[in-house]
Amino acid sequence: MENLPTLRQLQYLQALAEQRNFHAAAESCNVTQSTLSGGLRDMEDILRAPVIDRTKKRIVRFTPLGEELVEKSKGILAQMEDITYRARRTNAPLSWPLRMGIIPTIAPYVLPKILKPLQEKLPALELYVHELRSHQIVEKLHDGTLDFALMAFPYDTKGLAEQIVLEEEFYCAAPPDYFSKGATLHLKDLRAEKLLLLEDGHCMRDHALDACRLEAVKEMKTLSAASLSTLIQLVNTGYGITLLPAMVANDNPMLPANLDLHRFSAPAPSRKIGFAWKKKGLRTGDIKLVTDELQALLTRRFAKKD
Repeated sequence: MENLPTLRQLQYLQALAEQRNFHAAAESCNVTQSTLSGGLRDMEDILRAPVIDRTKKRIVRFTPLGEELVEKSKGILAQMEDITYRARRTNAPLSWPLRMGIIPTIAPYVLPKILKPLQEKLPALELYVHELRSHQIVEKLHDGTLDFALMAFPYDTKGLAEQIVLEEEFYCAAPPDYFSKGATLHLKDLRAEKLLLLEDGHCMRDHALDACRLEAVKEMKTLSAASLSTLIQLVNTGYGITLLPAMVANDNPMLPANLDLHRFSAPAPSRKIGFAWKKKGLRTGDIKLVTDELQALLTRRFAKKD
């Protein structure tokens, strides 16, 4: 029988593809860097061809064979994880780790408030959290490298199962006295303002524009930023205004003290928060167990209050 690369070696390869750093990849696999490097060299000996381009020592690059192996090994590892989970599932629920994706405009405002209570409710849960943009999450849910995700909707999840758990309104964040103190705004109040938005690729940019029925290019002067924290600091210096979801605007110690937050008159612009996962997967039972607990926590802490 022909000698083939092992599943462990494929795991090393996947870790290196995700981390793009040998030390970080080794840590994610709970091995030493020399063990991971040795495993990859053993795999290359078996294949009789390199999978890593070592011509530039400070940059992790794969050969064409390596790129192909990275892509194909995703499915192989996902299938083996399913088989292992199927075998362990007969013993107890949550007997295999779950991998959750979460978008950057939710993660820092939600995770500190829900992870500890979730662990107390489900002590057997081993949860790995990955902060990614929406398009990356959808891709990884489909290829099996994520089990479920907490994200904002509407978003094209390409046939994934979806469950909306709450809706949150947008607030307008402005420098002091930009609008009348305590004023409730109308959507038309934004049309002549300098609105600061997240850069293309963030779903919250699209949600904000759609919810406020604005066209960024034709009607607004916009400055795009990579993170909400950048937008908030720009607003705080008087550069313009921005839109913040309620979870960012309410009870957030990271907001500057002198920032003015204005609600909108009804119907206020909003976005929906919920879960997505792959339909008819083996982990559906465990995913439902976890998302039910998360839904209760999210609803209790972030549900819209009039």
